[in-house]
Amino acid sequence: MMWLIFTIIAIFVAVLMALPLIRRSRKPDHDRLTLNKGVYRDRINELASECDRGLITNDEFEQLEVELKQSLLEDVHIQSVHNDEIPSHRRLYLLSLVLIPILSGVMYYMMADWQSVERWQTLSDKMAESELADEKNSDWLEQLTNEELILLLRTRLHNDPQNTGGWMVLAQTLARFGAVVPAIESVEKAIATDSENIKTRLSAAQLLIGTGNQQAMELAAEQISWVLNVQPQHEGALAISGFMHFHNKQYASAIKIWEGLISSREARGQGEGKGIDMLRKQVSAAKARLSSATSSASNKSLANNNQSNSGKDKATDIKASNQAALQLTLSLSDQANSNLPNNAVVFIVVRGDDGNPAPVAVKRLSVAQLPVNLSLSDTDAMLPGRTISSMDKVEIVARVSLSGKPSASAGDWTSSAIVLAVSELEQASPLEIQIDQQVK
Repeated sequence: MMWLIFTIIAIFVAVLMALPLIRRSRKPDHDRLTLNKGVYRDRINELASECDRGLITNDEFEQLEVELKQSLLEDVHIQSVHNDEIPSHRRLYLLSLVLIPILSGVMYYMMADWQSVERWQTLSDKMAESELADEKNSDWLEQLTNEELILLLRTRLHNDPQNTGGWMVLAQTLARFGAVVPAIESVEKAIATDSENIKTRLSAAQLLIGTGNQQAMELAAEQISWVLNVQPQHEGALAISGFMHFHNKQYASAIKIWEGLISSREARGQGEGKGIDMLRKQVSAAKARLSSATSSASNKSLANNNQSNSGKDKATDIKASNQAALQLTLSLSDQANSNLPNNAVVFIVVRGDDGNPAPVAVKRLSVAQLPVNLSLSDTDAMLPGRTISSMDKVEIVARVSLSGKPSASAGDWTSSAIVLAVSELEQASPLEIQIDQQVK
């Protein structure tokens, strides 16, 4: 198909180039010498008439006659030279007419990625034939390479960008081959096509956690937070949040979540099955990791260890008895206010110091609501067990997202990050946070 199109284009160009020759061949071939002779005779007759009437002398007549003859001879010589040049120009033109399409074809064959284009065209034709066939036959798909399957998926999604399942399959395939960034982009497109679907968000979170990438983990935490905000007791989201804690070496939190799920299922008479058996295995694995980490820490001196544990226990008791509340006033600078629409989304993000890249708490507002006084507490936690009061220090930043997405992009407006010790939150005066910096 591709070569047929190339041939048609080459023929079309050749015809366009040949038009001047065709038009030249259709022009009447006048004999210039005959015309010049006729003009010469007419002019001689006019001069003879003028001489007879006495307008010019005989000497002038003879001089003008000589000049006419000389002019006629010179024109004949010029026309002879011009006629000799025409065949050479025509040969050069015909040579160009032949060589240009040939050289173009050779250069395209040698330099262009025509084989990939031809392969894509062949795959697209096969896919179209398979879809139109009365009897569906997918045997030909089993013979394709992974690259060809990805190419088919991309083609299908280009034609049907709202295909949520297709984007998820593409993301899984890309992640399996280590293409994490394109996989994350495919996941985001899948979520965008079906943003209210809990199943889609949970599948996306599982896939993202499996990559181990920091950006992917943040996006996975956002999906789990969204689901738990809609359904706080959603078992699938809670189970995945346990895996996130496990991944971040927060084994105690993971154990607490998973044991809670096991107890809930046992209370409903669902104490048997692959799902609950898997949770029990994960609890055992988390306890083993926690025990190993504790054993490593016990190599320190007993006195220092007891003193450290005493301090930690005391801090834990304080945190458990008093939920940390973060009071703040959020506003826009004059420049930001004049450049932002009222419906733009505002994110207030609190991050912890436990090494987990996912936010501890997030609040979502709109520009129209600013300035505003508000508070963030443990009730705003994105994941169960990972709260503001469980941290030693927190970082607070506010951002206006023009795209509506939590991840920052060029054109967004943000505030400076503020770091506070959690133990000082109760005594601290309300924070003044102003969004005054544009993301480049």
